[in-house]
Amino acid sequence: MPTFQMTPHRPPPRLIAIAGPLFLELCLGISVGVIGTALAAKLSDQAAASFALGNHVLAMLFILFRIVGAGVSVVVSQCLGGGRRDAADEVARATLGAGTWVGGFAAITALAGATLLLHALNAPADLLPLAVPYLQLLAPSLLLDAWNATMASVMRAHLRVRDTLAVILTMHATHLTLALLLMPRLGLSGFALALAASRILGITLNLVLWRWRLNLRPRLRDWWHLNRPALAAVLRIGLPGAAENIAWRLSFMVSVAVAGQLGGKALATQAYALQVSHVALLTALATGLSVEIVVGHLVGAGQLH
Repeated sequence: MPTFQMTPHRPPPRLIAIAGPLFLELCLGISVGVIGTALAAKLSDQAAASFALGNHVLAMLFILFRIVGAGVSVVVSQCLGGGRRDAADEVARATLGAGTWVGGFAAITALAGATLLLHALNAPADLLPLAVPYLQLLAPSLLLDAWNATMASVMRAHLRVRDTLAVILTMHATHLTLALLLMPRLGLSGFALALAASRILGITLNLVLWRWRLNLRPRLRDWWHLNRPALAAVLRIGLPGAAENIAWRLSFMVSVAVAGQLGGKALATQAYALQVSHVALLTALATGLSVEIVVGHLVGAGQLH
C-alpha cells in the first residue's frame, strides 16, 4: 500500500467533475440494456426472457472480476495522491494480467457450462434453444469486458473521466447500431455479436488513450503475468468489497430462479421491471464511484480529514 505523503499544494479532485461524466456513462450502459430488451421483446416474450437470462448469467460471472476491479481505482488513486506514479503504473499493468485470468475463467465457464447454469436458474425448457446459444455467444465478451473495465478504472483514477466517457459513448453507440442492424436478421445472436465487436473497439480505444494520456504502454507479458506483490494491495481492498457484491448477486439470482419456475412470461416481465428499477440507481451509483476516487486521492496525499 502507498505510504502517506502530505501534498497540501495539490488541490483535491472535484467530486462533481468526476460524477457528471460517470452519470452519463452509466446512463449509456442502462440505455443499451433497455433498448436491447425492447428489441428482444419485439421478437417474442420468449426471446426477451432468454435475453434476460443470458445477461443475468453474464453479470453473475462478471462479478468475479469485481474482486480485482473493486480495488484497482482505490489503490491507483492512493498511489497517485501520494505522488507514486511508478507504483500506480505497476498496479495498472498487474490488473491487466489479472483481468485475463479472471475474465478467461468466466468466459470458459459460460461457454462450457451454459446449459448447467441456465438449468440452475430454472430456465423453462422452451427457452433453452434460444438461451443456451445466446449465452455461449456472450461468453467471449466476459474477457473483453474484464480488460475494458481494468483500463477504464485506471483512466478514472487518473481523473481522465471525460476520455473514459468518450470511449464508452463510442462503444455503446457501435453496439446499438450493430444490434439494430443484426437483431432483426439474427435474433439474439445479433446482439451478442454486436456486443463483442463493440468491446473490441473499446479495447483498441483504451489502449490508444493509455498511450496518449498516461504514457502507459502494456507489454506482452503484462497480459498474462500475475504480479502478486502489485495485486496484493488490490485484493486487500477488492476481496471485502467484492464479498458484498457477490452476496447481493447470489441473492438476486435466487429471485431469478424463482421467476424461472413461473415460466417464460414471468421472466420477461421481471426483465422489463428491472430495466426501470436500474434507472433509479444511477445517481447513487455515480456518486459512490466518484467518492471512491476522490477519497483515494486524498488518502494517498495524507489529507485524512
